[in-house]
Amino acid sequence: MFNRLKFHLIAITAISLIVLVLYRLIGPAQPVAAPSALASGQYVHVISATWGLNCNPDIEEALRERANTPLPTDEHGNVLPHEPLSLMAHDNVLATAQAICHGKPTCEIFASNEVLKLDPIARCFKKLDLSYRCFEMDKLHITQTDQGELLKLDCTTPAAAPHATAPAASQP
Repeated sequence: MFNRLKFHLIAITAISLIVLVLYRLIGPAQPVAAPSALASGQYVHVISATWGLNCNPDIEEALRERANTPLPTDEHGNVLPHEPLSLMAHDNVLATAQAICHGKPTCEIFASNEVLKLDPIARCFKKLDLSYRCFEMDKLHITQTDQGELLKLDCTTPAAAPHATAPAASQP
């Protein structure tokens, strides 16, 4: 009787090992360890990002000026078209801000035409309006940053609040 019990224990152990090996080989992928902020689901989720919306009055004025002046010409008398100019819309830099920050526990965005890849009108001092959450059910953080400032978004601490700092000399 002891020999039968011993045989059954060895058989069950062998079958269990085979099942375990097969599960490891063809089973679902094991999750990769994530940083603590990501493991808790706290990362920057950019909801809205708009650059230069405050310049719309200046753009409207420039469009009125264009309507009342003749088109410029070159030295041969050929008419030169105006630079394209249109009013700014909400979320005009959403894709850019998401590419910079989305899914990271912290990030920085330097508010400039070069970084945000948009210059609505040169003569206007622009503002970046941005809203984000640190996790899906978090309150919406809304911030506004002036042109030339560095916006830091931080989701690593529960009470982290967005803030803008003066531009660093090495920023674009």
